[in-house]
Amino acid sequence: WKGVISRTDNRSCGKNRTRDTYIGVTMSEKWYNFQDFCKFVCENKYYQIGFQLDKDLLVKGNRHYSADTCCFLPQIINGGIAINYETGNGLPVGVNRKSDYYEAAISYRGKRKRIGAYDTTEEASAAYVEAKEAYVKELALEYKDQIEPRAFEALMKWTVY
Repeated sequence: WKGVISRTDNRSCGKNRTRDTYIGVTMSEKWYNFQDFCKFVCENKYYQIGFQLDKDLLVKGNRHYSADTCCFLPQIINGGIAINYETGNGLPVGVNRKSDYYEAAISYRGKRKRIGAYDTTEEASAAYVEAKEAYVKELALEYKDQIEPRAFEALMKWTVY
């Protein structure tokens, strides 16, 4: 509960945010009452210890925490769909320049997985996108019985861009 509040701009509670990605993020007014938030968690049959509250999956680009826009996901899935699009190297996400080629790689089950070497950034980027989207679908199928149907459906339709 405190973690969600610290990520929001509502009521100036977000002053302790640690990442700019939370600028402009809001939370349901109802959730400022701990008992209401706790009720949402306790009555959610898909909540498990270790699962994380996600606001981005159900509504791409979402900036609002609420019962309608959030779901609980295993940490591996929540991490799997997290992408830092600002690579810092001027290349598409998932692409790195090597001496004479471009390499595509994804984070796969907590480890770096090399997809391949390519002549162009476009080829490397396409390989990254294909591998990343396949990985997210793999995780969705693996956890299908532990996540809510709307989360499963969103994961099966999930795209990098």
